[in-house]
Amino acid sequence: MARGIEYRSSFGWPAERVFEVLVDRDYLEERLRALGGDNELVEHAVTESGARFRINQTVRAEVIPSIARPIVGGRLVIARREEWHRQDDESFAGTVTAGAAVVPNA
Repeated sequence: MARGIEYRSSFGWPAERVFEVLVDRDYLEERLRALGGDNELVEHAVTESGARFRINQTVRAEVIPSIARPIVGGRLVIARREEWHRQDDESFAGTVTAGAAVVPNA
């Protein structure tokens, strides 16, 4: 079942700088490497007014709770999409969605 949440955050740096870092291709790829596993930056586009990217994040079997392993199997892939846009000179807003298609093991 899908659920929405709203989250706001403030930083001590200008919004433009935080945006630049959060959507930087090198930063995103390093973040995926640090997570380990078979992760992939599938789409990445940045413009002056915003950005969008898609990530496939693989969750390793050993970190999936044992009670869930029979359902998800040995590999869980979470598809994430982030879209960011400039609201004004001092703020950005974004939408992050994530989902995983799970087919129970027979």
